[in-house]
Amino acid sequence: MHLALWGVMLLTTASAVQSRPHPGVTGERLVISLALAGCLLSLAVAALVRGPWKSEAATAAIPLILGAAGDVLAWLQPTSTMMIPVATAVAMLFARLRPRLAVLMA
Repeated sequence: MHLALWGVMLLTTASAVQSRPHPGVTGERLVISLALAGCLLSLAVAALVRGPWKSEAATAAIPLILGAAGDVLAWLQPTSTMMIPVATAVAMLFARLRPRLAVLMA
């Protein structure tokens, strides 16, 4: 799954940079930049941590951040492929949490 997370990171970056409005430093573009950073940081943390997390809260935090940032990007860039980070977040929830908790959070 770790290699797939790096692929999602590359795909998310390429899609955000090519879609309109582009990431930037003011207004709506700043929000896009911050949401993209949230996606990339959460994907990098999830890809770099190989062992099980210490608590379910820590395990759930990374996919929740990824899903929220992906939702913001999908809302601001509707022509992009930003539902991929959201789908990845749901997959991470089901891969790392108990099924009942994953269903509740998804």
